[in-house]
Amino acid sequence: SNDSAAPVQNAATGSCLVARDFDTLFMAINGTTRPASLDYSTSANKYLQNVHFNVDSLTFAEPQSLANNTITAFANFAKQNSAKTFTIHLSGSVGTTRASDLDFANQRAARVKALLIEKGVKSSQIVIDAPYSAGVYDDGGNASQRQSARNVKLTIHPTCSTNTGSSGSER
Repeated sequence: SNDSAAPVQNAATGSCLVARDFDTLFMAINGTTRPASLDYSTSANKYLQNVHFNVDSLTFAEPQSLANNTITAFANFAKQNSAKTFTIHLSGSVGTTRASDLDFANQRAARVKALLIEKGVKSSQIVIDAPYSAGVYDDGGNASQRQSARNVKLTIHPTCSTNTGSSGSER
């Protein structure tokens, strides 16, 4: 396993994330250790979590502590790996293509971004992407589906890779 290997230095961008950089984040969110088979340091396998919101609201769904813990864990990850190169992408989910829903998804993503910045993440490390899932429920959908569409997806995007071999088996 290359899990304990030092990250490859890239003079242009700083040091790269390696699999073990995700151990504390994985534990904080999942309450268990990261399986060695899960390597989030590659662009092919990004670390992803969602925070959910109440209907027509910028308030987190209950239990609110779950969303707050996720945001805190991502902020701690960013601070613990401040010398590494990565971005945190945020994308609000919407169930319809209505302009008001698309705007609301962006407002929710902006709320999560503001909380990450408040907790010490550099604004330059956070990217708000276009809303996803647009149009999935234009024709309705059940209450559970609509609830699951009220979220912001947080994803860590490594901006360099430690994978220098052709095997692709970097752990």
